Amino acid sequence: MHQIGADTTNNNPAWGTPLNPYNSKYYTGGSSGGSAYAVAAGLLPFTLGADGGGSIRIPAAFCGVYGIKPSHHRIDDTESTVTVLGPLAATMADLTASYRLLAQPNMSNPTCSLFDTSITSVEGVNRKIGYCKAWFDRADPTVFKACKDTIDYFVNKLDYELVDIEIPYLPEGQLAHAYSILSEMSTSAKLDPVPGSNFMTDYNPGEKILLAVGSQVTAYDYHLAQRMRNLLMQHLAFLFQQHPGLLIVTPTSAMAGWPIEKSGDLTHGVSDANRSIRSMEYVWLANFCGLPAISVPVGYAQPVHGNGKVPVGCMVMGEWGAEEQLLSWGFEAEKYLHDIVEGGRVRAGNWEDVFELAKVHMGSDKS
Repeated sequence: MHQIGADTTNNNPAWGTPLNPYNSKYYTGGSSGGSAYAVAAGLLPFTLGADGGGSIRIPAAFCGVYGIKPSHHRIDDTESTVTVLGPLAATMADLTASYRLLAQPNMSNPTCSLFDTSITSVEGVNRKIGYCKAWFDRADPTVFKACKDTIDYFVNKLDYELVDIEIPYLPEGQLAHAYSILSEMSTSAKLDPVPGSNFMTDYNPGEKILLAVGSQVTAYDYHLAQRMRNLLMQHLAFLFQQHPGLLIVTPTSAMAGWPIEKSGDLTHGVSDANRSIRSMEYVWLANFCGLPAISVPVGYAQPVHGNGKVPVGCMVMGEWGAEEQLLSWGFEAEKYLHDIVEGGRVRAGNWEDVFELAKVHMGSDKS
């Protein structure tokens, strides 16, 4: 993973950087990039990730797999106001099974009472897509087209109603989320330092920069960020009340993958705040406001480096506790990718058939 989950490339000179299984000149995305790699390369049907600012959904999008960020406290208490645990998986069936297993309540956790412990039926739920045009339009052209084509299919073929919505203070909200997560990361690092060292000793250079920035967030700035969080949550609650069953659809990331610019970045680290912010253009809102969100692959883009097309992900956010509605949407999106998108789903170039390898290994043992 990206060290302490602090960025979205998954660049990690200390422990090694997994290369994107679709194109080795691209990052897997982070911070749960190792988890996404393992699934996309065929090594595992599902893995566990953590998501404080898109760290499940960004690698899921960049590696062409499925990932869900649950409602806050739906699975576990991470002692963070923005970070939750959730699964990444090769198929929607795998994602659903792993999510439902993880979401079994821990009755010793008092927050479990916030959620119904049974699987909620989605029958009769209104089929509405919330479309914030000004926000959606900020995506790169290839990402925009893939995700807009997905929306058009859901509206024209699956009878979803398109609802134009507005979400205020998006740039300010993203900054407030950054203040919150960096401040919490820095505080956690200081509370649990490496014995006999200062709290930054063993971190990569890129993470040292982010922790230093986080340590400079004042109590006043943090307080203002939480007031922004409250405002956005109230607005989202209003949207869900006005449009029951609303699903807010955006690209997962504004860009199609993150290319590795220089080989030296893999050994020395990289820090590119502007590109990090751009990669998180859409994902931060679910973390900041506690919404569940799912990322599904919906197409592929031509690379700027290396060989192999780069996956593009589409994201859907739902009302608090609406995970089953998101999973239902994900199954429809999976069918769209397989049956409607030209070329269908593309397997990663270095995908391994572990079952075939096991058969070969067992055969060699017998001989």
